[in-house]
Amino acid sequence: MSQTLNAMKRVSEIQHKRQDLFFKMRMRAHKGTQRERVRAVIEKGIEILAPAAANKEKALEMATAKYADREAKAKAFKQSSKSKELVMEE
Repeated sequence: MSQTLNAMKRVSEIQHKRQDLFFKMRMRAHKGTQRERVRAVIEKGIEILAPAAANKEKALEMATAKYADREAKAKAFKQSSKSKELVMEE
């Protein structure tokens, strides 16, 4: 009788493993179709996305320019403060 119960538990374990594997495989196939749908939507609305990407590039250029200006001002300030210290020491 204990062998029968152990066999039933084992069969149940195998069933659960197979169900999990089946579900994972179905979801893997679903991800592929979902990616295709997303790509199709992006291709349809590329006119909407393209200006946003162009604005992103402009914003990035502006941010780097502002950063460069800040760095230049900081460097100039440091140099001017050093020159003031040298004048005060003399």
